[in-house]
Amino acid sequence: MPGNRWLGCKARTCYEEGKPLADSAWIVSEQGKVLSSGNMGDALSCPTVAQDGTIWAPYFDEHPVRDDDPVDESSDYGKYTAGDSGMTVFDDHLKVLARHNSPTYVMDVYYSHHDGHSYWYLSYPDWIIDNWSTSGQGEPMAANDELELRGVPFLMYKNRLARLSVFEVEWTRRRRPLDEHVSLYRYPQRSDIASVSRDKVQQTLLTYPNGLQASMDVLVCSWSNKFYLIDKDTSWYEIEAFPS
Repeated sequence: MPGNRWLGCKARTCYEEGKPLADSAWIVSEQGKVLSSGNMGDALSCPTVAQDGTIWAPYFDEHPVRDDDPVDESSDYGKYTAGDSGMTVFDDHLKVLARHNSPTYVMDVYYSHHDGHSYWYLSYPDWIIDNWSTSGQGEPMAANDELELRGVPFLMYKNRLARLSVFEVEWTRRRRPLDEHVSLYRYPQRSDIASVSRDKVQQTLLTYPNGLQASMDVLVCSWSNKFYLIDKDTSWYEIEAFPS
C-alpha cells in the first residue's frame, strides 16, 4: 500500500448476534504496527490495492445476502455482508466507499485486474467483465466463448486484452492449464474483440530466463501491464503483456 503499509485480511468471517463484529482486516506499518483494523465481509477473494490506497475487493459465491439497511454502512451486520454486491471498494482505513452497481448480477468474481486506473472483474453467472474506476462505472464487456476467459487470468491495458492459457478449476480450486504449456494470448483493440477470430490472436509460449518453458503448476496474479507467476519452486517471474 502507499506509505510503505501492508494489508492483511481473512477470507472468512462471521457475525454472532449480540456480539461486536470481529476484525478480519488490518493495515500495518513496515514495523508491524497496526494502523487500522476492520471487517471487509465474508467470502473475500483477492483484494487489490490501487495507487491511491483504495482497496478493491471481489467476493466468491458464499458471500451472505444482506437483509439489513444497505444505507447504514456503520452497522456490524452491514460490514459482515460487505460482499453482498460481489464487489466493494474500501478506503485506506477499511471504510466502505462504494459497491458494485450495474445491471450485471455478481454471484462470484472469477478473476479481477487493476490496470493502475480502472478495475476489471469477470463475474458469474452473467460472464461479464465490468470496468470500474473512481470516476464511475465503465462500459462492460461480454466474456463470450471466443475469448476463452472463464476462470482464466487476464488483464486489460490501454484498451487491449491479454490472457494466459485456459485453466481448468478442479474441486480443490487448484488451477492448471488445459494447454500443454502456459502461453500468453494478446487480442486486438477492444473495439475489434467482439468479432475476433483465432488467427488475429497473438500466441506466445512463455519461457523462463533459464530457457525452460513455463510449467503447469503456477500461481498467477496481475497488475497494470504485467502478469506475475510463482512457479512450483517458489520463484517469481514477471511477464509483460504488451510492449511498453
